[in-house]
Amino acid sequence: LSGHAQTTPRFSAASLREMVNHRPAAMAAADAAIVHMLAMVGPCPSSVAWGWQTTEKEAPEIMSKMKSTLWSCAQGTVGVGGGASDVQMKANGWNCGDEAMNMWLTEQCTCTVVPKLGYTCDIAQTLLVGKAHGVHKNLQEGDQINPGKLGPDCTNAGYPGAPIDCELMWEKEPACTALPVCEQWHEKLRLTGFYPSGHPQPEAEL
Repeated sequence: LSGHAQTTPRFSAASLREMVNHRPAAMAAADAAIVHMLAMVGPCPSSVAWGWQTTEKEAPEIMSKMKSTLWSCAQGTVGVGGGASDVQMKANGWNCGDEAMNMWLTEQCTCTVVPKLGYTCDIAQTLLVGKAHGVHKNLQEGDQINPGKLGPDCTNAGYPGAPIDCELMWEKEPACTALPVCEQWHEKLRLTGFYPSGHPQPEAEL
């Protein structure tokens, strides 16, 4: 309308095919880069689609071993879910890397050891941590990753552009042994409520 000719950009069939063919790959690469950046924000396991918990998806090695151990965790599932840290940060005004944030993460990753009936274990607690794989870009194979660093340093469930470079493990595995027969007898009586706590307990008959 201003007197200048209006033109429409023209593309050849070959250039159009090239754009269509490359667009999905470019989008996938961009998506992977964005997710990777989010995972590297800081020592907070947030903004990602998984977490660092004792579940089949996030800790398959641990869950496989726990099927045959002589102990369990009083908490049931131990660790931090993907968005749980975001909730804590907003509620408490924390930032990634804050001492209070790291203390909370450590608390969430602490397991209170419960021996199976008739057994006793050498430790009362253990800690869920990460162990670096050989493919890790910043750590040596076998390096321990404490709870406050799981977010940026432990990819325990891979995604496009970020392969698994870490697995979850217990900082120390409890060693559990069978109680003497008389102690097993008293323990069974206590758990079944045969006599209340603090009541004079009968001597076991061996």
